[in-house]
Amino acid sequence: APGGAPDTARATAGVGSHGVSGSRTVIGPDNTFLADGSMALLAGDYAEGVRLTEIGLRMARSDSERSAAYSNLFAGHIKLQHFDLALEQCDMALELKPNQWRAHSNRANVLLNLGRLEEAEAAVEAGLKIRPNSQTLLRVLDAARLERYRPTVTISDDP
Repeated sequence: APGGAPDTARATAGVGSHGVSGSRTVIGPDNTFLADGSMALLAGDYAEGVRLTEIGLRMARSDSERSAAYSNLFAGHIKLQHFDLALEQCDMALELKPNQWRAHSNRANVLLNLGRLEEAEAAVEAGLKIRPNSQTLLRVLDAARLERYRPTVTISDDP
C-alpha cells in the first residue's frame, strides 16, 4: 500500500466533521490511496494529501468513494488556499450527493473566501433546507451577512 498503510487501515477526515455521528468521511481498505491521502491531510501534509487523493479518485469504484474523495480534496485545497479548486471539488461532491448539508456549508465557506457573498448565502440556505438547525451553517450565514453589509467609508478629494 502507498505510504505503508496496512490494508486494514481506516482513515477519517473532513472539514469540521469530528465528533458528528454519520458525517465523517471514512475510507476503507479497498482504496489505499484515498486512505493514505486522508491520513496525509490529517497530518497537515496538504499537498501530499491532495496528490494521493487525486490518484485514489481515479481508482474510486463507487459514488461513496468519489464523494469522500471530493470532500477531502476540498479540504486540502482550502488549506492550500486554492479556493477555485476547492469550489470545483465541492460542486462535484454536491453533484453526487446533493443532500449533503456539510458540502453546502463547505461551498458557502469557499464562496465567502472568494468574496462571492450572495452565492455564499444561497449555499447556506440550501444547506439549511436539509439541516435547519445547523449551528455550523448559521455561523457561515452570519459571517456572509456581516461581510456583505459591512459599512464602507469613502475618503475622497472630490468636492
